[in-house]
Amino acid sequence: MRGNNEITRHVANIRNANAVQQTAGVGGRSAPANSIAPKEADGLHFEQKSATIKDGDTSMPRISEFFGVVIYMYFNDHSPPHFHAEYGDFEAVYTIDTMDILRGQLPRRAHIMVIEWALLHRDELRMNWQRAREQVPLEQIDPLD
Repeated sequence: MRGNNEITRHVANIRNANAVQQTAGVGGRSAPANSIAPKEADGLHFEQKSATIKDGDTSMPRISEFFGVVIYMYFNDHSPPHFHAEYGDFEAVYTIDTMDILRGQLPRRAHIMVIEWALLHRDELRMNWQRAREQVPLEQIDPLD
C-alpha cells in the first residue's frame, strides 16, 4: 500500500501547485487559471518546456513512452538522480528517490501517470541513472499499461 500513499501525496502536491498557480499574480492581481506562475515557496518554477527530443539524439535517450508521455535521461547529468518527462508542450524533471518535481510541470493526469509508472519502475530508473553516469547505453523500461 506504500505506493498508493505516495501517489496520494503527489496528487495533494499537484492540488497545492494548482492553487498557487491560480492565486499567484503580478502586482497583486490574480493570474488566470491556465497561466504558469512561479511557486516561490519552495523555489520551484513552473514553465513550459523549451527543448524537444530529437530522434536519434544520444545525449537524451528515450527510455519509455506511454499515453503521449515520453521519459528520458541525459548522459552524465547533475545530481540528484532524476528523469525527465515530456507531455505535449510540457516537461517536468522528477527525482528518482522521492518523485518530487525539481522543475517544470505536467498536466495533472500526465503527472499522475508518470508517478504511477515511476513507482513501478524505480529500481530500473536507478540502474539507468547509473548507466547514464557511466556513459553506457540505457535500457528501455516497459511503458505504463
